[in-house]
Amino acid sequence: MTLRVLPSRVDKDPPASFYANLIAYLAETYPNATLSEKDLLSLKPLWDRLWRAGRNAEATAQSTCTCDGKTIFASPAIDVDYRRGVARAPLRSQRGQLTPLKALRESSQIETSKRLASKSSERAKAIRAKIADFVKDLQARPPRTEAQAEAKRQQLARLEQELAEAIDMARAHLQQAEVDRASEGYSAWRKHLPSLEVPTKPQASPAIEVVKKEPKTKKTKEPKAAKAAKAPQEPKAKGRRKPVAQLQSVEQVKTEQRKNAAPATDDRDQKMESAIGKSLTDILKNLGLGSGK
Repeated sequence: MTLRVLPSRVDKDPPASFYANLIAYLAETYPNATLSEKDLLSLKPLWDRLWRAGRNAEATAQSTCTCDGKTIFASPAIDVDYRRGVARAPLRSQRGQLTPLKALRESSQIETSKRLASKSSERAKAIRAKIADFVKDLQARPPRTEAQAEAKRQQLARLEQELAEAIDMARAHLQQAEVDRASEGYSAWRKHLPSLEVPTKPQASPAIEVVKKEPKTKKTKEPKAAKAAKAPQEPKAKGRRKPVAQLQSVEQVKTEQRKNAAPATDDRDQKMESAIGKSLTDILKNLGLGSGK
């Protein structure tokens, strides 16, 4: 661990009172510890470094620990050269909020590379979806001419180029993040962070070939069955018109009536003529113009 040495304490040793207070503090903290001279001398170089860095006896005593309550040793935290800002709380965190280790943010430089890599990965996913839709449409509507096939080849080549560029960009940002991590160190706590997704290479696209349209086969029409002769239908009557047979019988009756009525008419005419003749004879007699008697 590299500690910043105070200018006033460079190449100086702690005063004896520093050791006295330190040992007494340890005795109160670990009452069952032996605090042998051998144990104390093994910790003296660490205590001297802490004193030159500005620590007092109480703070120096707190840098020790024990497992069984009897033997004391330096805390493992002393050997960690931790730099402030390596880990950061999530954005918009509130005071007093304890954040899980997996939700912590890394340094601003690494987070920038991760954000750019995520953006490129999302773009690669969107282009993959476009290619999938293109292949589905190609299967449903294959090109019928060479010109159509060439146009589709060019369209697919543009999509594949965009996909390759997005994948290369994402990988470049992820690689930069790993380089920055290596330069910062502190790899242990990063094991709890979500792993960085590396986009995979695109799969080989299907070959686009011309698919000739199959000629339509003409359907042979089956000969229609001969229609059965319809039975003659009687003409429909309009209004109250009588059937033909009934009309014929009516005409026959009228003809018979006229035949029967003709002799009666002749008899009436003869009787009328005789009556008229008789009347004229009587009138002439009255006038004295009768027969020459």
